[in-house]
Amino acid sequence: MEPESSTRPPGARLAPQVIADLAVLGRQVEFPAGAELFGPGTPCLNFPVVRRGQVAVVHHGAPGQEIQLYRLSVDEPCILSLAAMLGNSPYGATATTMVKSSILIVPVNVLRRELSRNEPLQMGLYYNFANRLNEVMALVSAVTFEPLSKRVLASLLRHASDDDDIAMTHQGLAQELGSAREVVSRLLSGFAADGLISMRRGHIRLLDRMKIFALVGERSH
Repeated sequence: MEPESSTRPPGARLAPQVIADLAVLGRQVEFPAGAELFGPGTPCLNFPVVRRGQVAVVHHGAPGQEIQLYRLSVDEPCILSLAAMLGNSPYGATATTMVKSSILIVPVNVLRRELSRNEPLQMGLYYNFANRLNEVMALVSAVTFEPLSKRVLASLLRHASDDDDIAMTHQGLAQELGSAREVVSRLLSGFAADGLISMRRGHIRLLDRMKIFALVGERSH
C-alpha cells in the first residue's frame, strides 16, 4: 500500500529545518504498535512528531462511537498537541501508534520558550497547524454532508494498493469514517453483492475500480 504521507497536501509535513530545530530540543523514543501517547483529559506535557511509523488520533463519543480525526505519518506533528499546549488545556482525544513507531518527544515547557525567540520555528509550526486544521474541517464537512456509502468507497480507493488490495478491517474503516462497524459491514456486503469488491479476513479487494470511481464522483441527491 502506498504510504499515506505521500498523498498528503504539501503543508502536512514539517520543513527539514523545523525538524532539525525540534530535534535539538527533544529526544527520539521508540514505541511498540498499540502504544497510547495520550488520552482524553490528560495534560499536554510533551509535543510529539512522528519520525517513523504512524499514529492515529481518535475522538470517542458515546459508547461504541468513535471517529479518526487524522493520522500522523513521518515528520507530521500533532495539531491537537499544539492546540493543547497553546491553550494550556488537556487532551480531548486519544493518540495511538498503529505500527512500531519512532516519535520525537519535545517537552512543551522547552518548546514554549523556544517559540518565543525562534520565529522561523514558530511560523513553521503554525503553517502546519493551519493546513492540518483544514484537513480536519474537510472531514467534518464530509461527515455532515456526504452519504456514508460514498465516503466508504472513497476511503477504499484512497487506501487501495496498486493491485487493488486494502489491508483494513471493517472496524478500522468504521473508525476512520466515524461510523458503527455494523453499518460499514452492511455497506461492504452490498458492494460485494454488486460485484464492486470482494472480502476476506482483514482484507478488501477492489473488483471494479472504474465503476467505484464513477460512483464516488456522482453528485449526492
